[in-house]
Amino acid sequence: MKKVLVSFFIAITFVFGFFLRVHALTEPQIGSILSMLTSFGVNPITISNVEDALRGVPPSSSVTSNAQIMFAQNLSLGDSGNEVKRLQIALNKLPCCVLSPYGLGSVGQETDFFGEKTMNAVIRFQNTYKNEVLIPNGLSHGTGYFGPSTREKLNELLATGGDGTPSTTNTTTSSNQTPTTTIPSVVPPVVATTTVPIALHISGVSPSSGNDGTQITITGTGFSSTGNTVLTGFGIFKNVPAIDGSIKITINSGIPDNVKKYYLPISTFITVQTNGKSSNSAPFTLTGNSISDAKKEEYKNEVLNRLNLPEELLNN
Repeated sequence: MKKVLVSFFIAITFVFGFFLRVHALTEPQIGSILSMLTSFGVNPITISNVEDALRGVPPSSSVTSNAQIMFAQNLSLGDSGNEVKRLQIALNKLPCCVLSPYGLGSVGQETDFFGEKTMNAVIRFQNTYKNEVLIPNGLSHGTGYFGPSTREKLNELLATGGDGTPSTTNTTTSSNQTPTTTIPSVVPPVVATTTVPIALHISGVSPSSGNDGTQITITGTGFSSTGNTVLTGFGIFKNVPAIDGSIKITINSGIPDNVKKYYLPISTFITVQTNGKSSNSAPFTLTGNSISDAKKEEYKNEVLNRLNLPEELLNN
């Protein structure tokens, strides 16, 4: 039933295209119609054609080469510029990733600021295409960072029309086409923004515990693409890169197994430093083959006897 209603609406839109061009709809009305089609799961190419009809764009210019909206720049929370606005427009054409159903960020009201709405839309995109974007990078959940893997997948969708169908560009105009008067659409307001500094912050460490040799993924914001320093209770990792907003290191305590077993589990903290700034600390617990508490007590007493030290001194 939904498919029938959508097909009927689209047909009415094109049949009365001339009427809509002469009696222009307001920007909120156009946005509401496009949002409805998006919620119905209509593919992005059809939505684009409907939008052109509603705005009174002549058929000969209704399709624009997708090559014009390919992305080559990394973007993250706090960035601003025309590239951000183009990203919002592209995401709003995908049913999974519409920034907002109304207001700033909605269809026709995209801005040039990469805020929480944009970050959440990027996360939904990454989760939707996790097999291509996240899993190859060892991630299980979107980060909101518009990096190389995410750009590659979005560019691929844009190159195929957004739904896997090869895109085409209409460059022909019928010789008997009746000229029409196009009323310019309302230009969405551009919000004056400035770049907000991104705080260096660790949002999670996964896994949060493990043996020596465990690879952990540190997620957060404000990491540098290269040159990060990771501090742990077991050592310092220098010049560590961040890929799609996450850092990977392999835990190595350096403690011999015959000694380590007396102290496991061992708790420590993970901190990231970059560009002279330090992040918050996130916990990690080193686990492994431990021994019983009784054996640990026996070992402690043996150390005390050998050193001839009072027990309270060791406890302190």
